[in-house]
Amino acid sequence: MPKRTLSASIALLLSPLAVAETPHVELDPINITVSRSPQAISQTPARVSVIGEREITQNPTANLSDVLKKEASIYIKQTGGIGQGTELYLRGGLPTHTLLLKDGARLNTQNGFSPNYTEQISLNGVNRIEIVKGASSVQYGTDAINGTIQLISQTPTQTHAFATAVFGENDTNHYSAGADIVHNGFFAQINGQRLDSDGTRILNTQHKAQKAGFDQKGFGAKLGYDSTLHKAHVFYHQNEGNNIYMDYNTQQNNKVRQFKNNSTGVNLEVTPQNNLTVNAQYALSKDTQTWVDGTDTPYQPNNKNTDANLIARWHFTPNQNLLAGVAYSKNQYKTNILAAHTKIDSLGYYLQHQYQSDKVNTQLGVRLEDNDRFGNHTVGQGSIRYHITPKASVYTNIGSSFKAPYLDQLYSKWGGNTELKPEKGLSYEIGADYFIDDDTKVYVSAFQNKLTNLISSVCIDKCDSANSWERINQNQNIDKTQLTGGEVGVTWSKDDFYASAEYAYVATKNKSGANQDKELPYRPKHTGTLSVGYDNGVYGVGTSMTAHSKSFADRANTSYVRGYYTADLNAHWYVNSNVKLFTNIKNYWGTDHKLVDNFGSWYMSGGRQANIGITVSY
Repeated sequence: MPKRTLSASIALLLSPLAVAETPHVELDPINITVSRSPQAISQTPARVSVIGEREITQNPTANLSDVLKKEASIYIKQTGGIGQGTELYLRGGLPTHTLLLKDGARLNTQNGFSPNYTEQISLNGVNRIEIVKGASSVQYGTDAINGTIQLISQTPTQTHAFATAVFGENDTNHYSAGADIVHNGFFAQINGQRLDSDGTRILNTQHKAQKAGFDQKGFGAKLGYDSTLHKAHVFYHQNEGNNIYMDYNTQQNNKVRQFKNNSTGVNLEVTPQNNLTVNAQYALSKDTQTWVDGTDTPYQPNNKNTDANLIARWHFTPNQNLLAGVAYSKNQYKTNILAAHTKIDSLGYYLQHQYQSDKVNTQLGVRLEDNDRFGNHTVGQGSIRYHITPKASVYTNIGSSFKAPYLDQLYSKWGGNTELKPEKGLSYEIGADYFIDDDTKVYVSAFQNKLTNLISSVCIDKCDSANSWERINQNQNIDKTQLTGGEVGVTWSKDDFYASAEYAYVATKNKSGANQDKELPYRPKHTGTLSVGYDNGVYGVGTSMTAHSKSFADRANTSYVRGYYTADLNAHWYVNSNVKLFTNIKNYWGTDHKLVDNFGSWYMSGGRQANIGITVSY
C-alpha cells in the first residue's frame, strides 16, 4: 500500500492546503482478478499490473485506450485520433483473446468489437484497472485466452462531492460531477460526465482542418452495504455518444457511428462462518452500435451478455483454501448482416486450490465448460511462487485456455461458418520479483503462448477476381501462432518522488499458411515506458513516456509502421482543501505519427492535446 512519508505527514498536519496523502507508486498493490479474491501481487504466482487512481484521474479527458497505452505489454492500434476505432493487443495476442470486465460484467461482444473499441469507455468512477497477463480461462472461461483486464469502480468510504471542468485544444471539453454518501456501513454513489471534441484529421492525405468530431456522455450509480461479515451492492453504468468517421469512397469525414453501452450488476457476499465466504454475482451488459452514412443500409450490431456466478471459498486450514464456483453465461447478438438472430449459452464449473505461506504460494485450478454449441471443454492451470528470502521470490505457471467462436463468425452472411471449432491456447511463464529495499522493486518475466485453431477468413470462390469485393470468403480454423516474450521493470518511491520504468519484448510468429514464419502485423517487438514525478500532497508534476519499435503493417511483412515515441506531462496544485487546479499535455512534442496503413495512405495519431482544468470538492 502507499506509504505516508514523514514530510508528507507534517504537511498534512500543518498546512491547510494539503487534502490527501501523497499518491506514490504502489510497490505491492492488491489485485482480485487472478484468484477472484484480494491478494497482494507479491503473493500471486502470475504477472499482474495494477493501474491506480493517480494515473486514472490525473487527466479526466483520457479514456481507457489512453491509459492502457502506457502499459508496456499492451499495444493499441488506433485508426485516427480521439474517438476513432481501436484494437487492443496484449502480449502480442489477438484483440479478441483479451477478456474485458467492468465490476465483473463481461464487455466482450459477439461481433468481436470489444475490447477493440476501448476509446468508447469512459473511466469516470473507475479507481483501479487490473491487467492479468496470461491465460485466465479457469477463472473466466472463454475470451481470456491471452489475458484479462478488469475495471473496478470505487466503493465510497466517506461522504464527498465534486465537480470538474476541463478545457483543451481542438475544442475538447469535459465536465463531470459526482457525490458519495456513507453512513453506518451503507453507501450511495452517483456520477456523470460529458466529453465533446472537434477531433483531428483521420488520414495523412487529409488537410489538418478536416477534422472528425467525438461526443460522449455517461453516468453511473452504486448503492450498497459493507461490513466485515456481509457485503452487498448494486450498480449501473451507462455510456453513449457518437463519432464522425471516414467515407472510404470519398475520403471525407462525413459518416456517423452512434454507440450506447450499459452494464447492470448485483453482488452479494456473506460469511456464515469465519472460514467460509459465499459470493453471488449477476451482471447484464448491453452494447448497441449504429453506423450511418446516409446511403447504405446502416450496420446495427446489438449485443447482450448475461452472466451469473456462485462462488464459495472455504479456508479449511490456516494456509489453504478451496474455491468452488458455477458460472452461467448467455450471449445474444442481433444485426442486419446475420443469417439469423442467434444466442449462445454456456455453463462452467470450476475448482481452485490455493496454498499460502511465508515461503510458498500455489494456485491449482480446473474448469469444465459445457457450451450448448461446442460441447464440453476442460482447461487447467497450475502455478507456484517460492520466496527465496522475504524480499526475493520466483514463480512459474502453466495454463490451457479456449476461445469459443463469436456469433458473427458463425452466422454472418459474409463468411459465416457453423462448423467452426473453438480456438485453443497453451501458455507457460516464469518470473522473479525482488524488493531491493522498502522503496524499490524490480521484476522480470518470460512467457510463451501457443495458439491453435485460430479463425481466419479464407477465399473459397472467385479468388482470381481483380475486384476484391467480388471474392467469396469463409471463416475457417486454419491458423497457428506462437507468442514469445517477457517484461522487465522497476518501481521506486522515495519521500515525495516516484518513478517506474518497464521494457516489454514480444516476438510473434505465424506457424501456418502462406505467411508461415512471418510476424503478425501491428506488434512492435520492443516497447519501453517511463514515468517520473514529484508530489508533496499540495503541488505535483509528472511526465510519462512511451516508445515503440517498428512493426509490420501486413501479414506478408512487406510494409511497416515506423517506430515512434510520445511523452505526456501533468501538473496540479491544491489551492486549498476544496479546490484543485491541473493541466495535462498529451504528446507534448506535438508529433503526428503514422499508425495504420490504409492502402497507401495512413491513419494518423491525434497530435498534441493540451488542457487545463479545475475540480471543486468538499
